[in-house]
Amino acid sequence: MFFSPNLFDFSHHKFRFPQIDTIGHFTSFFLLTWFVHSLLKISLGRTIITLMLYGALTEFGQHFLVYRQGDITDYIADVFGILFFALLKFLYTLVKKKMTKSSTIKQINIQ
Repeated sequence: MFFSPNLFDFSHHKFRFPQIDTIGHFTSFFLLTWFVHSLLKISLGRTIITLMLYGALTEFGQHFLVYRQGDITDYIADVFGILFFALLKFLYTLVKKKMTKSSTIKQINIQ
C-alpha cells in the first residue's frame, strides 16, 4: 500500500469553507453551555450570563494578540450557540412537564 507524504495535507486542496469558523464558535459554545449547565449543575441563567461575558472577553482579548483578531461575528455565533441550547432546554422542559401532566391525568381517570 502506497501512502503519499502529503496524504493528509489539506492546504493545497481547492475546497474552502469560510463559515467553518462561525460554525465552530456556535458548536463549541452550544457544547460549553451544555457542559456548564448540565454537568456542573450551574443554573441556566448564570450559565448564559457567564458564557456571554466569557465569549465577549475572549473576542476582546484577541485584539491584543498578534496571530489572532477579535470578530463581532464570532461573538454573535457564540451567543447564538448559548441561546440555542437555552431554547432547546426550555422546550425539553416544557414537553417533559406536559407529558408528566397528561400521564397524571390519565392515571386519575383510570382509577
